[in-house]
Amino acid sequence: MPRAKDIFSLVGTVVAGKYRFDEVVDRGGFSVVYRAYHLVLRQPVAVKCFVSLATDDDGRAEHLDRFAREGALLTALSSRSVSIVQARDMGVLSTETHASVPYLVLEWLEGRSLEAVLHKSGGSAPRLGLAELFRLFDGVCRALALAHSVGVAHRDIKPANIYVLGGELTPHATLKLLDFGIAKVMDMAAPELTATSGSVFSPQYAAPEQYNRGLGATGPWTDVHAICLVLLELMRGGQRVYPQREIQVIAVACLDPKVRPTPRALGLEVSDAVEAVFARATAIAVADRYPDIGSFWAELAAALELPSFAPIQVLSQAELSLPGPSERPGSSLVAASTTGASIEQAEGTTGVDVTVSRPPAAQPSRARPIMFGGGALVVAALGAGTWVMTRPDARVEPAQAVAQAPVATPTEPAAAPPAAAAAPASPCPQDMAFIQGGRFFRGSDDVDNKALTSARPAHQVEVADFCLGLNEVTVAEYRECSERGECKRAFRDSFWPKGQTDKKSWEQARAAWSPLCNEGVDGRERHPVNCVTWEQADQYCRRGGGRLPTEAEWEFAARGSDGRVYPWGDAKPGPTLLNGCGVECRAFQAERGLGEVPALYAEDDGFPGTAPVGSFPGGRAQAGLYDMVGNVWEWTADAYAVYPGGEAKLPDGLRVIRGGGFNSSYPAHAEPALRYGQDPTAHVHAIGFRCARTPGG
Repeated sequence: MPRAKDIFSLVGTVVAGKYRFDEVVDRGGFSVVYRAYHLVLRQPVAVKCFVSLATDDDGRAEHLDRFAREGALLTALSSRSVSIVQARDMGVLSTETHASVPYLVLEWLEGRSLEAVLHKSGGSAPRLGLAELFRLFDGVCRALALAHSVGVAHRDIKPANIYVLGGELTPHATLKLLDFGIAKVMDMAAPELTATSGSVFSPQYAAPEQYNRGLGATGPWTDVHAICLVLLELMRGGQRVYPQREIQVIAVACLDPKVRPTPRALGLEVSDAVEAVFARATAIAVADRYPDIGSFWAELAAALELPSFAPIQVLSQAELSLPGPSERPGSSLVAASTTGASIEQAEGTTGVDVTVSRPPAAQPSRARPIMFGGGALVVAALGAGTWVMTRPDARVEPAQAVAQAPVATPTEPAAAPPAAAAAPASPCPQDMAFIQGGRFFRGSDDVDNKALTSARPAHQVEVADFCLGLNEVTVAEYRECSERGECKRAFRDSFWPKGQTDKKSWEQARAAWSPLCNEGVDGRERHPVNCVTWEQADQYCRRGGGRLPTEAEWEFAARGSDGRVYPWGDAKPGPTLLNGCGVECRAFQAERGLGEVPALYAEDDGFPGTAPVGSFPGGRAQAGLYDMVGNVWEWTADAYAVYPGGEAKLPDGLRVIRGGGFNSSYPAHAEPALRYGQDPTAHVHAIGFRCARTPGG
C-alpha cells in the first residue's frame, strides 16, 4: 500500500524524550501506527496513536478515562501472560493541530498473523488435528481465561488478531493475542459504529449476540464462540466456516438454530464428546453456551482425554490492581501545549502528558531490510494496528525493515501431543493456489449488456486441475528476472496501437498514462508489473516452468464453483473489494485533460493507479486469489476468438485480457465473464499478468 499520511506530523520528532518517530506504517479508521525507535533501550517499538480519541469535544475527558483504563488493563494482563502482545507504555501527546492524542507503545514482534498464514495457503493449509490445535492454542486460551476470570472479554477474536511468532504454523509454534481491548475502546468512542457496518467486530467470526443485541450482551461467552470458529477453520485446512462476504448472509446462518458450526456439521470426524463440546460452545442462546474460555477449554481437554492438562489460572480484580471508575485514571491524561521542547518521562510510567520536540538531527531511519535465509523481514499491519515484523510472503504491503525486538517466550511450554498424520502436500508452489478442475459455463447470456457481446453465448467447458498465482506478478518479481537477463525489461511508457484515435489525442493520452507504468518507480515494488507485452508475460511464466493461464482456467478460478457473480460473491463492486475507477480515477483523468469518465463507485479507493497486490482482501476469489478483477487487466494464453455458437465479429491477431483494471468504470468490468482483445505488442499501464502451471510441474 502507499505510505500512509502522517496526519499528526510526528515523523522526525521525539516523544517523551525517548521515542523517535521514524515512519508511518499504517493508518486505519481508528488509529495511525508509527514505527518508532526507543532511544534508551535502542530497539524498535510500535506506537499506536488513536485518531478517534484525538478530540477536543465535550466527551474528551470521558474518552481519555476509558482509554486509560483499557491501557492499564492491557498492561496488567500482558504482564501476566506472554501470550498477549506486551504493552510497554501509554500517554497523551500534543501537536500543532491536535491538543490531545492518546497513544499506546507496544512490543515489536517477528512473524505474521494467522490470517496472513492462512491467506498464503489459499484455503489449503495443512490440516492440524484437534489435539495439535489444543497445544497450539493453549497459551492464547489461558490468556483469555485470565481476562475472563475478571469479567473482561476480547470481543474480536479472529485469525488477524492471533499472531504466529516466526511466521510458520506448526504444532509447536507460539501464538500471541493482539488488540486486546481495542474493540471495546472503539465501541465506546464511536457508538455509531454498529454491527451492520462491520467496524466493531468481524462478521465471519462474530457470535449471534453481536448480530442481534436482543439475544443479550457480549462478554466472555462471545470469545468462546469465536475461538471455536477459528479452531474449525484450522481443522479444515484454512477454509472459513462462513466463507460468504455479505454480512446479511452470514448473519442469517449464524442465527439459524438448525445450522450450528460443529465439526460433524462441517464433515469432520470427531468423538461424541468433542462434538458435544462444540455444540454447546456455539449455541445461539448465551445461557446455553460456556460462560468463559476456562470452562470450555477444560471440557475440551477432558473430551480429548488429555491427562496432563493443567488447571486454568484465574485472577481477582484486586490482583490486577486496576483503579475503580471513581478514581478517574484519565484525569491525568491532559496534554500539554506544544512548546518545542520535549518533556522527560520516567521509564515504566503510564498516563504522562508529553509534548513533541523536533531536534535537527532526528531524521527518519531508512535502514535496509535485514536478510535472513534469503528473505527480508518487513513491517506489516495486523488487526486494528499492532505492528510486527513479517516476511515478504505475508501478502501485506511492506514498509522499511527494522531490527527485531526481543520476544518473550514461555519458559515452560506445554508438552507436545502425539504427532498426527501429516496432511498431503499441495501440488502447487507456495505462492499459488491449487484449483481443482471441473465443468462450468464459460461466458454470459446477458443480451442487454453490450460489453459482454464477445462473451456470448454461455457454453459448458471443462478444465483440468491447475495452479494459479495468488497474486499478479509484481514489479520486484519481474525485475529479478530481467536483472538476471532471463526476461526483457518492462517498459516505462504506455503504448498501444493508435486505432481510430487521432495523433494528437493518442499522444496526449500516452503522455498522461505513462507515469503509471511501475517499472523504475520507487515504492512500487509490490505493485503488479505493468507495461509489458504478451510475449514478455509469456516468457516470464515459462522461464520458471509455468505458463499464462488459458481463458477457461482464468474464468473458472475467478468465478469459483458456486456460480457467483463476482469473485467475492454477489455484492456490487465497491472500494473495499477492488481497485477500480472511483473518484480518484475521475480526478486523475480530469486533471490531465483525458475527458470525463463514469465511476465504478462513488468513493475513493485510495489508488489513482495500481495498488500493491493483495490490498483488497475483501475481494478475494473462492480459492483465495487476490485482485482477479481490478488493479490490472491480465494477459491470458488464448487468442481472441469467437465462442462456439457466437455471432460476434472479432478482429484477428489479438490476445485475450481479463479482469478489469484500476481504470475500470462499469460494473461489467468486474464480471469474470468479460473479455477483451488486445494487440499482443501493446505494453499498457493497465495490463499485467499472473502465472499458471500444471500441478506437480
